Amino acid sequence: MTANARPMAVACMRPCTARSTRAPAGWSNQACSTLQGLVRQSLDVHEIKPVKFGGSPTDASNKVILPREVHRQQITTWWNKLLKDIGE
Repeated sequence: MTANARPMAVACMRPCTARSTRAPAGWSNQACSTLQGLVRQSLDVHEIKPVKFGGSPTDASNKVILPREVHRQQITTWWNKLLKDIGE
């Protein structure tokens, strides 16, 4: 493994918080985008069940590809509102 290589999946050994699992989710999403040939396209990899709510940051069955604008304007804002409403 080279110094710049990133693991495809990393087990969460600490309590699963958004901060402790965001890096593995990012690596997994980057690998997914690369494998699907989606790099530099206006698409995002979205976790169906967010990591903050116990969703896997690396399981492919918890991922879906969405148009970036839909993801940012509809999905992310909906989850952020829910977090605010429940006091997270």
